[in-house]
Amino acid sequence: MLTGLQEAPSYLAAHRWRYALVEETAGEPFLYDEARAIGACGDWCLGARVEAAFDSGDGLGAAIAGRA
Repeated sequence: MLTGLQEAPSYLAAHRWRYALVEETAGEPFLYDEARAIGACGDWCLGARVEAAFDSGDGLGAAIAGRA
């Protein structure tokens, strides 16, 4: 397993967001204002795919952690 945990989860669910139809992206992988300590990320930044949402969140997380 990726987490290294051996026990099966006690609850597991998935949700499909049917309305994630981005027509025009933000053109930035994420938005982050370090001075105000606020950021935004999501599929709307890079494109209407789960990979775009993941990459956007990963980028914002790295920026917050000071690795970007």
